[in-house]
Amino acid sequence: MSNNWQEPTNAATGFPPPPPLAVAPSMQIAPPTAIPASHALFAPYAAAAVPLVADDPLPVYVAPEAAKRGRGKLLGAIAAGVMLLGGVGTAIAIRSNANSGAASPEAAVQSMMNSIEAGDWLGAMETMPQGERQFYVKVAEKSISEAKRLGFLSEAGSARKVSGIKIDFKDITMQSLTVSDRVARVTITGGSVTSDVTASQLPIGDVLSKLMGHENATLTDQHNEQTITPNDDSSKGFIGTVKDDEGWHVSLMYTAAENARGEKAMPKEAIAAKGAASPEKAVEEMVRAGLSADVNRVVELVDPQEGAVFHDYGQLLVDAVSQDDIDPTYWPKVEEMQLTSTPGDWGTVVGVKKIVMVSTNSDDGSKDKITFEQSGDCTSITSETDGEVSDTQQFCSSDVQDLFLNDGDGTCDEGDEGCARANVAKDVMRAITGRAAANPYQSGVVTRQIDGKWYVSPSSTVVAAIFRFTKLVERSDIEKILKA
Repeated sequence: MSNNWQEPTNAATGFPPPPPLAVAPSMQIAPPTAIPASHALFAPYAAAAVPLVADDPLPVYVAPEAAKRGRGKLLGAIAAGVMLLGGVGTAIAIRSNANSGAASPEAAVQSMMNSIEAGDWLGAMETMPQGERQFYVKVAEKSISEAKRLGFLSEAGSARKVSGIKIDFKDITMQSLTVSDRVARVTITGGSVTSDVTASQLPIGDVLSKLMGHENATLTDQHNEQTITPNDDSSKGFIGTVKDDEGWHVSLMYTAAENARGEKAMPKEAIAAKGAASPEKAVEEMVRAGLSADVNRVVELVDPQEGAVFHDYGQLLVDAVSQDDIDPTYWPKVEEMQLTSTPGDWGTVVGVKKIVMVSTNSDDGSKDKITFEQSGDCTSITSETDGEVSDTQQFCSSDVQDLFLNDGDGTCDEGDEGCARANVAKDVMRAITGRAAANPYQSGVVTRQIDGKWYVSPSSTVVAAIFRFTKLVERSDIEKILKA
């Protein structure tokens, strides 16, 4: 397949947009906490159960506390500016190959602040490392498209400038702490930030406007001024930057990784990327490595463009698992795995046709086997103990619909508004599951070929599944609920 993602030379790369970077009272930006740091690399294959396919049109189915004053406000403003990029993107070409790096870590942060201050969100995005900005552009394009389709954002939404929001920085001072020849932490030491929100100028869509009215919510103008007070503790409230051939860049992923690293020593060497011979082999090898607690091999198989941060910080995860003295002897093992691959919008999607897992009971030595097999939109699950079948079940998309169809007769007592609203919600869910049944799709993991080898792309796997789900929802579904 063609590869539109350029191989970076020591470049940081993109990940799925994380939650807004929360600035805790300690002024340290909180990293994602959904997966423990010692097990974070198991997320790629854990996502294998998430349904996704290419973004093809769906057939229509007709169904009956605030942070402390000081640097936190400034960091929050910068983080907010970065996160807004995910909500104001449009299908436009950005200069993703432009030489956009800065001469120093401080200059990279200043460049992003300049773009945010000017309302140039596209320029702010271009201060990120190449792989990261490429990924965010794609996510932004799809986010804006879906937000407009569902009526949450008006057609005025633009990546060039976010109307209704203005952020100004003044007399900003900063200092950097070099972590390695590629990574540095930048701490804001002084200055001020002013933010203004003009409610009437926000690109609010009609459906979102109705939703706010339904909840008796109103938007008001906001004005905030904050002075940044000096703090000698540079370990709190910093921004991560990374260097590549273009220069220095602000990076969300390296900011999170540096916060997770804390005071631990930075790995002296990155774990080199070592891909597999095919999409199916990449997924199979990652699953087998994960079930053997071979974190090093898991990292090797992560997309080196999308997941450069995993490679740079991977040794920390290897060491953490080693220190935990994990014994995978009695963990489930893969006896058989049949996989399929299909070209998709985010990469090649690897789906599970059949997988057989076996495990040994540590108490009595009995052998348990469980078989998952996919056929159309149905999945069968068979359990065995010492060769004897103990249970067989089958689940299809129609079973999900039956949950709504068979839940009572839908009759409501006069004046029972709660019951009426519940019936509307059931109708909406029947419509959504009906669309899914009419357009069955496989569960899968996104993989990508780079320099002849195949790798697992964890962030693409997650976001592809999210966008696939949003396509099942129609504007009319939301409006029906609002009218109930």
